[in-house]
Amino acid sequence: MMQVRSLIWLRVAVLVTAFTLYIVACALPAAAFSVASNDSIAYGLGLLLCGWIDGPQAFLPWSSNFLWLIAAALLVVGQPKLGWVFSMFGLLFASRVLLPYPGAVLLEAKYWWLGSHVAMATGSTTACVWSWLCDPPRNDSVP
Repeated sequence: MMQVRSLIWLRVAVLVTAFTLYIVACALPAAAFSVASNDSIAYGLGLLLCGWIDGPQAFLPWSSNFLWLIAAALLVVGQPKLGWVFSMFGLLFASRVLLPYPGAVLLEAKYWWLGSHVAMATGSTTACVWSWLCDPPRNDSVP
């Protein structure tokens, strides 16, 4: 019983940490664009809502938000193994922002946003290991 309660608290801690980092990233300046003589700054929430408009270079980072959300939902319903898969692909897609981004300079929100992906991936990994330790796979093939 104590192990199950610990796993629930672990999942809650992971979700609170990841959501906090994500919300902070939405509130911070995320990108600076220099278009002709007009300089503009986009905040994280703006990129979350309209990031897909930037075309193919933005597809992987922007779609990682959906993978992050699916991983969070899977942790909520107690499926850490499947959540781990989605969080790892989300982190892989999100890591695209570490490469040069033509036409924009990515600002500090990038690090908070990547931190939320790292928190989700690390937490999902820990929840997977913890659930395996609490309930190891049984070998039913032995008579």
